[in-house]
Amino acid sequence: RSGFVDTITNNTSFGFRALDSTTIGTWNTAIGFKSLTGNKTGENNTGLGWGALRFNNSGSFNTASGVASLYFNTTGSQNTALGQLAMYTNTTGGQNTVVGSDALRYNNTGSSNVGIGFTALYFNTSGYSNIAVGTGALFNTGNRSNLVAVGDSALFNNGVGAVNLYDGTLNSAIGSKALFANTTGYYNTATGSNALRNNTSGVQNTANGTGALTNNTIGGANTAMGL
Repeated sequence: RSGFVDTITNNTSFGFRALDSTTIGTWNTAIGFKSLTGNKTGENNTGLGWGALRFNNSGSFNTASGVASLYFNTTGSQNTALGQLAMYTNTTGGQNTVVGSDALRYNNTGSSNVGIGFTALYFNTSGYSNIAVGTGALFNTGNRSNLVAVGDSALFNNGVGAVNLYDGTLNSAIGSKALFANTTGYYNTATGSNALRNNTSGVQNTANGTGALTNNTIGGANTAMGL
């Protein structure tokens, strides 16, 4: 089957095997080769592009636009993924919003994340309530949660090597490459391009201004304003 319009279930599809497994799912729209092909009971989903929402089963209210976006999603609901391979491996995570190629690519169960930009939140799998805006923002999260990164490569290495539950948590970085090298440091706030850029494990630092505390690596409880 390469397409159908069903006025009973209100499902619409166009493309080889698009939406061809649906049983009781309603109000779905699938356009593209094998888009939503595994959907059975999910409803109000929109898949646009080759393999978009390919394995969705019962997930509902998802929007996937782009080649293989939300490809492995099964039960996750209320996700919006725009861009090729966006949220590619997501299965049960819900209420995520991503815009950008490869954004949240490896997310699995993480929920309530926002990723905007190429490879934003790239390696996050289970972290939740993170906000990443900018190319490579929060690229590595170490599956930490409640992080805010705005700016290209902001908090890029966060969470790498994290062991304790508090490692790499509750950090906020606003500015290009702010807190770029941070790995296990926590409770840090950096505002400005390259602010706290080289911090790795320092904690409870506040840096406001371009390059503020850029050379701090492990020091803690510092406050700096300006260059």
